[in-house]
Amino acid sequence: MEAVINKLTIYYGNAIRANAQNVSEMRQAIWAVWAHSTSTDDETKHRFCPKGSDSWCKYNVLEFNHKAQVFKNKNNLPKAVSEAIKQVLRIYHI
Repeated sequence: MEAVINKLTIYYGNAIRANAQNVSEMRQAIWAVWAHSTSTDDETKHRFCPKGSDSWCKYNVLEFNHKAQVFKNKNNLPKAVSEAIKQVLRIYHI
């Protein structure tokens, strides 16, 4: 779980820094991190992640290269944790 927390810290930090001049895009990037981290093989949520070959989302890189079928979601958040983060994001109107 420690590795997941560290990864989320980096992803949320990147989302904020990369969009510091545009609150709307920052909000979208923050929700993309949440969706990405809650994706499972049965319920992918990578549609919110950046697209293309240079995306930080490995699923979307594979999809760009027509190889998404080989992707396996790893390190997704437990449901209770993802719901807690979701509530925090909503409380702060993100």
